[in-house]
Amino acid sequence: YSGVITDMNTMQFRMLNRSKGCAMWSPRAQVDNITFGLSWRRVLEQKENVRLWQDEVVDLIIRNGEIEGVKTILGLDIRAKAVILTNGTFLSGRIHIGEVNFEGGRIGEQGANYLSEKMRGEGFETDKLKTGTPMRVDGRSIDFSKLQEQKGDENPAQFSFLYQREQPLVQQSCFLAYTNLKVHDILRKGFAFSPMFTGRIQGKGPRYCPSIEDKIERFSDKDRHQLFIEPESRHTSLYYINGFSSSLPLEVQYEALHNIEGFEKAVIQKPGYAIEYDYSEPVPDFDFLEAEATRDSALFDRSVACMHAAPYSEQFNNNVLKPFNYYVMNFPNLMFCLYGHGHQIDEHDFFNNGIIYYEVAAAKKRKYRIFTITPNGYANEVISL
Repeated sequence: YSGVITDMNTMQFRMLNRSKGCAMWSPRAQVDNITFGLSWRRVLEQKENVRLWQDEVVDLIIRNGEIEGVKTILGLDIRAKAVILTNGTFLSGRIHIGEVNFEGGRIGEQGANYLSEKMRGEGFETDKLKTGTPMRVDGRSIDFSKLQEQKGDENPAQFSFLYQREQPLVQQSCFLAYTNLKVHDILRKGFAFSPMFTGRIQGKGPRYCPSIEDKIERFSDKDRHQLFIEPESRHTSLYYINGFSSSLPLEVQYEALHNIEGFEKAVIQKPGYAIEYDYSEPVPDFDFLEAEATRDSALFDRSVACMHAAPYSEQFNNNVLKPFNYYVMNFPNLMFCLYGHGHQIDEHDFFNNGIIYYEVAAAKKRKYRIFTITPNGYANEVISL
């Protein structure tokens, strides 16, 4: 339904990267933030056997290692065969704006402050993440004549083939704006009060979505940074200043914003802020490995394990190294393992147990591994073409 709901509430559609091959094309929809949630609710309410209940989960009901349901802050026990936690930024969330900080899942919304401790008591490992969001600005206070307009595609496509619009899509424009050296200097004045630079925030941030203070610190050679000015909804004047995420004091945010062309008289309706929150590394379900090893053990007398990323790499969930190794070693007479994420020729005995993990190169490097399996073991050689 995600594609259908997106198409129902699209305000603008653009197919990005059209200058590249079609494999690189990327559909992008600017979606109405107000009606999107209402549409999802309407769909869920019409689903048979789906019941909605609004409450805060404060504990998990676990017996003999099996989940049986949840406890809520209202004192209810809700029984279930499976529980899915979609915590977002609400799990013990703390909002930071300069030197001001307070509990919350989003600004103006309460966080879930009890569940993390209960999860840790059940053996879940939690850590801190942080993210940020930019200010929301009243569109009536923006001088759009000074901004660069970005219209939607002339013939907008869709995300879903199941939904047909009754009328042609009436699109709303987005806009481009740019910071400048004066804006950067103003922002730097606030670094002494930034929770990220003073160490009050310890959580790891997203790799590809840095805050504006991160960008001007890490890319100090840049004279300007591009901002995307995006409408929040057809039913409000709010605009989202994409690329201007910040946790600096409100007065610094205001001064910096007013020195961006087109925003000299801009009015902020929601400040930018950083939020630090708990998360738990997902624990993979290894039952399928155990089932395959048990089911097929009589069919094979030797095994080879193939995977994308290697143990101990950034892409591997290293919280589960030990159980991963345990289940892999359950395969009958495991000979060696293969992985290819780094696209190099390499090999490691990661667990010091004699099982070698061989890395294979990308095909374009014209290097290949050839394995010859014999009754007494195997031989391995690398050839170049």
